[in-house]
Amino acid sequence: MKPAYPVAAIALLLATLSSAHADEDPGMLPMTSCQESWLDWKQDPVKAEKFSRQFQSRFKRNEREASFSPIGETTLFGHRINRVYPQSVGMGLGYSVVVEASFDTARASFEKQTGKRFKQCEASEGMKSCELEIGPKKTMVIMEASRGAHAQTLLGCYYYYQQ
Repeated sequence: MKPAYPVAAIALLLATLSSAHADEDPGMLPMTSCQESWLDWKQDPVKAEKFSRQFQSRFKRNEREASFSPIGETTLFGHRINRVYPQSVGMGLGYSVVVEASFDTARASFEKQTGKRFKQCEASEGMKSCELEIGPKKTMVIMEASRGAHAQTLLGCYYYYQQ
């Protein structure tokens, strides 16, 4: 009979790896994919307050820009979240998240999780971006934020462009 030692060692290793895995933030997908928006919450202050409390418990404000950083390791679609812009997507009003993943990897994850495919994409000045209108004042967007060894991609939902 074989000893149970290898099975116990494997179980311990798996338990250690799973506890070290980053937390998937449950509020990120609905906000990033336009399923929910802070515009909608004007009629539901209780929901807005609940989201705000949860968000503030997991993210801290960055002093030099209008973004927040995760307090602990936090993921979206399995990609590490670097920053969150809860009120903007570039020059638009909305909600966006910067993840540590290449554009193509983040796009594939975003499309798989939302069940929607980006159709309007472009590349200008070497940077890639795609948009998908979901409804009035709700457009999903993905933009390459940086390339190379530390590729980052912005995912989000914009409501309208600032004038």
